[in-house]
Amino acid sequence: MSDLPLFQMSQAGEPKRSDKFEIASKRDLELLRFSSIQQSPDYTADVGYSPALFSQVSLPYKDPKDQEVWIRRNGEVTLQVTPRTVKNTTTGLFERKYPYGITPRLLVAFLTTEVMKSGGRTVELGGSVSAFMRSLGMQHTGPNATRLRDHMQRFFGSSITFEGRASNNAGEGLKTVYFQFASEMSLWDSAPRNEGDIVHRAPWQNEVVLSEAFSREILARPIPLDLNVLRQLTPSPLKADVYLWLAHRMSWIREDVHISWAALEEQFGAQFKQPRQFKAAFLEAIAAVQKVYPGLNVDTGKGVLILKPSPTPIPKVRSAKRSKMQFSGDKFPEAPLAIES
Repeated sequence: MSDLPLFQMSQAGEPKRSDKFEIASKRDLELLRFSSIQQSPDYTADVGYSPALFSQVSLPYKDPKDQEVWIRRNGEVTLQVTPRTVKNTTTGLFERKYPYGITPRLLVAFLTTEVMKSGGRTVELGGSVSAFMRSLGMQHTGPNATRLRDHMQRFFGSSITFEGRASNNAGEGLKTVYFQFASEMSLWDSAPRNEGDIVHRAPWQNEVVLSEAFSREILARPIPLDLNVLRQLTPSPLKADVYLWLAHRMSWIREDVHISWAALEEQFGAQFKQPRQFKAAFLEAIAAVQKVYPGLNVDTGKGVLILKPSPTPIPKVRSAKRSKMQFSGDKFPEAPLAIES
């Protein structure tokens, strides 16, 4: 939607939590404004998808920098990220470049949505850098474009490992999925090329060929979501993760689910120093998501977060057969899910 605010990218992590008595922040007011737009009969969701795997375990919120690998666990599911390594031309030393923050989450949703539309592995990134940035909800500025290119190289250059208990008709065992997000990426410079008196202005012909393993995960277990909502929750990666997690969970729960704060911290709290800091930030994220997720029913109890059956962000009209193999410990939704047009 063209009248929705775009965000300015930041290299920082989560914003600091404001004082509990402070007047509503600008972002709160923007979320409330968007919520009023959602309630209009003319509102149309921008239907997109994200893989179920990334609703279970999260990529880093802040740059892990020199950490050798990034490991995150949620029950029996483990995510390991091995970063891209780049030689620093000044020092001659190799540096680790992790995907982190909001940008990889927007890229995952963008790529998954494009694959669901086309069924193919090649994804075009738009006819111009400004068009691509706008599709991600980013302001087109020089610094933003530079950061986007850096984050894309971090994202596509990293290696991902998912591991967990799996089951099928033959029994149960350990399933490990290894992949990079892409097998090939073209990022062309769009500066004019001069030949004598003729100036050639070639289009921004950028594209990504996704890896077969990542494409299989996309097609096997996509989670429908409203991309307008995801953009509104930027630039907070935690709020984006909470929205994706709840979209996943609400696709299958039929009764109240109690989740301990210890379990939530294991899944989402890797880069918070104290449990109380994580809990405050998580409750703030839940409050933000509730503003833009119609019908979301979440409560708190003694030492737990309570998820109550709620509608999915995109209404389901039918479901296909369940994937033949799935991780245990956190159910996947029936996939793929058809949506209302």
